[in-house]
Amino acid sequence: MAHCPAYQGPICSLCCSLDARCHDLCKPQASLTAQWNAVLRRLLPAAALPYLETGLGHYLLLMTGIVPVLALVLGVLYTHERLAFGPEQLLLIAALQDSFIKAFAALLLLSGVAAWWMVLTQQSRLVAQEESNRQTQLLIQEIESHQRTDEALQKAKLIAEQANQAKSRYITAISHELRTPLNSILGYAQILDADETVPPHRKQAVTVIRKSGDHLLSVIEGTLDITRIEGGKLSLDVRAVNFPDFMQQIVGMFELQARNKGLSFDYQPGGELPSVVRADEKRMRQILINVLGNAVKFTVRGGVSFKVECRRDMAIFEISDTAPGIPNAEPGRIFEPFERGSTAQADGSRRLLASFHDQTGDDEWLVVLREENDASAIESLIAAFRLTQREAEVLYWVVQGKTSNDIGDILGNSPRTVNKHLEHVFEKLGVETRTAAANLALSKMRGS
Repeated sequence: MAHCPAYQGPICSLCCSLDARCHDLCKPQASLTAQWNAVLRRLLPAAALPYLETGLGHYLLLMTGIVPVLALVLGVLYTHERLAFGPEQLLLIAALQDSFIKAFAALLLLSGVAAWWMVLTQQSRLVAQEESNRQTQLLIQEIESHQRTDEALQKAKLIAEQANQAKSRYITAISHELRTPLNSILGYAQILDADETVPPHRKQAVTVIRKSGDHLLSVIEGTLDITRIEGGKLSLDVRAVNFPDFMQQIVGMFELQARNKGLSFDYQPGGELPSVVRADEKRMRQILINVLGNAVKFTVRGGVSFKVECRRDMAIFEISDTAPGIPNAEPGRIFEPFERGSTAQADGSRRLLASFHDQTGDDEWLVVLREENDASAIESLIAAFRLTQREAEVLYWVVQGKTSNDIGDILGNSPRTVNKHLEHVFEKLGVETRTAAANLALSKMRGS
């Protein structure tokens, strides 16, 4: 192996012999051109050397060699032909002389064109070689950059794998920590469920607690399968399931939640359900609980309808609610990891706003908000109604009980500016500041 200046790396002797594109860059003084240039540097003065490196200099040097050779060849031919004529054939000799002069001129012209073409070809080859060397150097730099990037990625991968292992260990440890108190809860729930002295109207509540606890326990146990999920080897545990009893458990979990929110929960089984089905009970329970939980969570008024129908070997679940729904522009986004719809993000704040309106009437809900001083509710309102930073600061200090003068001193604004910001907040929250109730809220919130 030897170092190749063309590829800027080691190369074997066989590859070096087969690759002629480098033009022996490893032996710069071995070419005829290099040797000729060395001779000229010795013979010519140093001031003339820069002119020889130009295309015109190469052309003149080439013609300097071609013209004497051409003249010599034609001179020999002319002398040979001249000896064939006698002294008395002067006219023929003159004609022969003219013919050789014309031939010399024609050959000189052709030689000049050929010499210029050779010079251009040589320069083009040199330019191409320089470009090839430049591209080779850039390619080598890019390969080295990719190697450095690959090393960085390998290090990042190693760090990520270590963090992932730490996460898995943490999840395993926290799962065991959660299972201990949950098993105690489930144990007492089972004892109460088996106690005959418990009233019937409490029996159902105990059953719901036990079933919910069982589901939570199955979720915690599912976190122990995190390694299978990461490896893409999660399999379904298909077994026989008592389908009517399973559906009653799901319905019992959400009927009480809906009733506490003032919603209706309509369970509509389509026809007679099969007594036993084969399915992964844990996965099916998780899916139904997630979907029904969202339906109950994001529905403010109305109710939730849950229909189930079995057709041949397939169960069809249909869940509908009277929630705001999903805008047409968001279905493609909400299925991305860690994404939520805009309706879901603003729903809690808008429900808070609606409840304050219902409790206090018109605009005095701000006074209620001040009395409760709920920081999370304030942050929800700021995010939902897109208040500016200054408007959010004004709302925060107003809820803390500060007057316009106090807020002006804190923020470095005049009380009039603070009141203007507060009016902008009222407008964004849907408060009509010209009403008497709004003026009352303003006066109370400003501490006047």
